[in-house]
Amino acid sequence: MDERKNMEKSGFKDFVTGFAAGSIIGFAAAFLFSSKTGRELKKDLESKAGPALEKTEQLRNLVLQKGNEIYQKALDGGEKLSKAVQEQINGITEKTKSPSKSLPDQSVSVMEDAKRTIAELTNEIEEKLEEIKQ
Repeated sequence: MDERKNMEKSGFKDFVTGFAAGSIIGFAAAFLFSSKTGRELKKDLESKAGPALEKTEQLRNLVLQKGNEIYQKALDGGEKLSKAVQEQINGITEKTKSPSKSLPDQSVSVMEDAKRTIAELTNEIEEKLEEIKQ
């Protein structure tokens, strides 16, 4: 799983780097194929390349920062979900253990209730039989 995360981070960084490089190359190509003289072209490149590179670097940093924030939120959410699931599993495990510990006590109680009920019913049946005989 860590390998997958590293690949995703690496892929994202590669994408941003490729995007920045492509932007710079496209920008340079546009100036190279323009109809200006060499000196004009050089001045234009010097005046616009610096701010473009700065802007590209700012965008790259912003994208990396936001990507890392989203990545961290996803990790935190995964940890919270994992903890919640583990708590539910622990709760279910405890609930299944509790009745089994008290089961012998409960069965003794049920048996005693059953004996009492049988004795009462036996007495009632005997009384009814005596009444019928008379």
